[in-house]
Amino acid sequence: MFSLQAFWYRLAGLSLHLLVSLAVFRLTRRALKDRAAAALALFMFAVHPLHAEAVCWISANADLFAALFAALSLERWLAFRQGVTRSPAPALTLAILAMLSKESAYVLPVLFL
Repeated sequence: MFSLQAFWYRLAGLSLHLLVSLAVFRLTRRALKDRAAAALALFMFAVHPLHAEAVCWISANADLFAALFAALSLERWLAFRQGVTRSPAPALTLAILAMLSKESAYVLPVLFL
């Protein structure tokens, strides 16, 4: 289905970046309980030029997956700590997925503390 054209790879990178940005929005909204602050964090994260190489390079997809799983893991952990969910299992599962994606996600257990 996919050919070796760069368009599809860039579309996949942009799609992953969009998912990571939405995960940052969820995390910020859960942490600050303010939609305006979460929207500002979403905008600043989405357009920051630091993320350009992770979005454009095919080999940097691991960074995007690790960021996605880490942000969702932290959001689920905050939901558990706030009493919204009963089990920490989703947060821990997402943390393991983040750590399997990229070794820089090994800092997540420290962030949970």
